[in-house]
Amino acid sequence: MIKKENLKSFIKKHIWALIITILLVIALFPVYVGCKVPSYSCASGPTPDGYYKTSFDIEPSFVVLIERATGEDFPVKYFSWVKYHKISR
Repeated sequence: MIKKENLKSFIKKHIWALIITILLVIALFPVYVGCKVPSYSCASGPTPDGYYKTSFDIEPSFVVLIERATGEDFPVKYFSWVKYHKISR
């Protein structure tokens, strides 16, 4: 069992390391972004075979915040894919 005094002394010794670790986890948390840039519309026009496509990214949360502030797409992502949708008639 952990004694309360030991826990307090550990936190006092390592407070900056704990704060930096928590901030890094928050900054690197994966976020789903449709259309590669937050708050953009990205569906393509129809292809000759009757499909349209949309693209998606999984990005770190700090990149999403920067992209929203600047309106630019930065090439930092964990994963990216394109989804094809059949146009129904």
